Amino acid sequence: MTIISSAVPDPVDDWVDRYQEFVGAIVVLQDPLSCEALARLLGVGVDKITITLSHLHSLLAPTGASQVFQIHHKSFPDFITDFERCKMGPPFFIDPKIHNLRIAKRCLRIMDQCLKQNICDLGPNDWFKDNSQIRHLTQNCISLELAYACTYWASHLNAGGLDNDVELLLEHFSSNHLLAWLEVVSIIGRMETAYSSLDRVCQLIVSSTSYPGLILLIMVQRQI
Repeated sequence: MTIISSAVPDPVDDWVDRYQEFVGAIVVLQDPLSCEALARLLGVGVDKITITLSHLHSLLAPTGASQVFQIHHKSFPDFITDFERCKMGPPFFIDPKIHNLRIAKRCLRIMDQCLKQNICDLGPNDWFKDNSQIRHLTQNCISLELAYACTYWASHLNAGGLDNDVELLLEHFSSNHLLAWLEVVSIIGRMETAYSSLDRVCQLIVSSTSYPGLILLIMVQRQI
């Protein structure tokens, strides 16, 4: 608590909100991301992240050439996700459910913005080749944040739950992007996540009849 408190600037302004957004994201990420990829995932500037977290480097800091934020001590996320231990002072407590839902929405929006059929513009002769044979054609076509979103959107949704915004995003995703999503997870070598992703989400929405696109999601899941 002393380290976190010492990182609070004077005046505070919107630092607490930015702390919540950035530290919350880093704590719930399934895989660490470079600072640039994290910024694009969250839809913010890189400088906002680095300035906000500049006095927390003893707990988490960007490392390596790609500036990947790493949590240095397992006790740090344990501490800030424990409300009883973080209830004093400014709101340093990180609610994993809130931040998982926030990241799930960002993942769905990034997929909506970036997914398209034949995202790597492969020719017909390349469609049925092994990934290792076309890696030189695909390696720069899928951004780190899109690869992350395609791999982990369902994990974050499962941990964050549903709300009205998510249901609309899911309906749009299931109606417009399922095939393009399957193409990307195949290209990045994460096809094994497809069934488990759809299964997790279908368990959340199986009782919903408000959005026909969600029913489509369930039907596709049952065919994989």
